[in-house]
Amino acid sequence: AEYMGYKEKGMLGAKSPTSLPKKPVYTPFGYGYLEVKVPSKEAPPEKVESKEEAKNEMQVVHLKSGATVTLQQNMISTSIKLRFKTFHGKRRIYEIPVEITDTIEIIKGKLINIDEAMELVKCKHIRLIYSVGKLKELLNSSTVENQELPDNALIAVIGLNSFTWDAALKGSDIELTNGSLSVSKKQVQDYESVLAAAGFSSGRHYWEIKIDALIEAEDIFIGIATKDINLHAKPTESLPYWGYICGAGKSFSPDDEECQPYGEMCIANDIVGVLLEFNKDGAQLSFYRNKKSMGVAFVGIPLETYHPAVSLYYSGVRITLNTNAPVPIESGSAPISILSSSITY
Repeated sequence: AEYMGYKEKGMLGAKSPTSLPKKPVYTPFGYGYLEVKVPSKEAPPEKVESKEEAKNEMQVVHLKSGATVTLQQNMISTSIKLRFKTFHGKRRIYEIPVEITDTIEIIKGKLINIDEAMELVKCKHIRLIYSVGKLKELLNSSTVENQELPDNALIAVIGLNSFTWDAALKGSDIELTNGSLSVSKKQVQDYESVLAAAGFSSGRHYWEIKIDALIEAEDIFIGIATKDINLHAKPTESLPYWGYICGAGKSFSPDDEECQPYGEMCIANDIVGVLLEFNKDGAQLSFYRNKKSMGVAFVGIPLETYHPAVSLYYSGVRITLNTNAPVPIESGSAPISILSSSITY
């Protein structure tokens, strides 16, 4: 068959690319290897072609699909353009030219060097996610060709950062250990709270809290709060504070006179995930239990700077923070629009 300078040879007549020097290339029909000509020692020197002649020269390409095709030189490339969508700030899309032999690690470096995306410099980890039927994380050591990324592919950029609980934003009976990741109480003095050192006012943010020890249903309150809450009061009285009473399966907020049924009741060793998302209409808060979504708890939370928060009652209660966990993706597929991670910008 022949179409637009393209010829496909039947598999029986195709030469095996393994016996020839390989040069990876990208074509409108996918990735393959260019059949590199090895000049004979006796062959006379080739004449210098004009740019137009070189553009129209026919080349043999062995596609990864198994077919062998003959294409004009202008249909063969060793570089493509990729688009990257960020989920912080103005959530822009950046277009970057890359070589198909570039590793993902090299591409992350190019992305960080874009002036408008300098927030990524703060991140300890950057994840690149490509959606092709299902979500796939691009590994640092792989190349554009290995991943078979098409020209103009849209890739989600997820910035990961770490934060801890803030020793300056805690009740006097709260004790921080394990590098300020674990929280417990010294003794029973009613409810006391602690806030994280990180505050969020835009973007999407995810963190997890492991329930190391739980005594009664209303021992642990998990959520978000502003910096000026009362750290020595019950969370339902420490406004503004939105969250989830994990042992009781209830939610609480400044808008509710009473706690509302929500999600499931957690037990010791469960992991509670918290997803905070900002948009022009306000913030949205969702929770997960052991990587399974319990749905959206609150929408339209007023736009302010919020800190991850936790409140404890008994002295035997303990929790541990994990800010480097990715947002769970159920059933192996989800739209890029819900992707997030522990992003601190």
